[in-house]
Parts: sequence; structure tokens; C-alpha cells
Amino acid sequence: IGIGVFPAPLYALLPYTVDYDPYTASHVIAQLQLLLFAAAAFAFLYRRGWYPAEIPALNLDTDWIYRRLAPAAGQRMAAAAHAARAWLLRPLTAALLRVIARSSASLRPDGRVATSWATGTMIVWTTLLLGLYLLAALRR
Repeated sequence: IGIGVFPAPLYALLPYTVDYDPYTASHVIAQLQLLLFAAAAFAFLYRRGWYPAEIPALNLDTDWIYRRLAPAAGQRMAAAAHAARAWLLRPLTAALLRVIARSSASLRPDGRVATSWATGTMIVWTTLLLGLYLLAALRR
């Protein structure tokens, strides 16, 4: 409605200058004649009884694709994706739980990490980790 009432901003966006005025008297009268004669033809046919009767029916058109087909296909695809995700995650979850159980065994109070270690062993591990850090820092 806005572009129809004020077309100048639309014409300003065009790459070339437009010298067209849609609201001249001849344009307005020609469009009104078309509308009035179409309405007169409809009224004439309706009053004479020649206008076809309305038949209540469902007319399938392209909107059927996004009203019925697309939601149904989307639901089926979502259900398939959910089933595939569950099928894939079940063994991965079980494997992850086994890894967590095995690794947490060494962190328990009676596990290997919680026991007392000899000072020499700790010095070896500290030297090894600092050496790896030094090698990583030198590679940069």
C-alpha cells in the first residue's frame, strides 16, 4: 500500500531516472473503468443466475506441500534422526562410562594416585613433565 500510494522512494532506488507518473487523470480513469466494468459484469451474471453456483470443495494447490507434506516429512525425519542418535549414543555412552569407571578407580582413596610415592619417583615425573613443556615451548 505504501509503495502504491508513494511510489517515488521506489523509483529513487532504480539505477536509471524514471519519468513516470502513475497518478495522471488518464491512468486513474482507465484503471477505474476496468474495475467498474468487472464489477458490473459480475453483478450482471449474478442477477441473471448465469454465475456458477458455489460448490463446497477442497481445492488442493501448491500450498498442500507446506501445509501437509513438509510437516509430515519433517516429523518422520526428526523421528529417524532421534532413533539414529539413540542408536549411535548407546554404545558410546556405555564405553564412556567404562572409561570413567576405570580411570576413577585410580583416584579413589585406596587407588594408585592416593598412595604414598617415593620422592625419587616424583622427581622423575616432575623432570619429565618440565622437559616436555620445555620441548613444546621451543617448538613455537
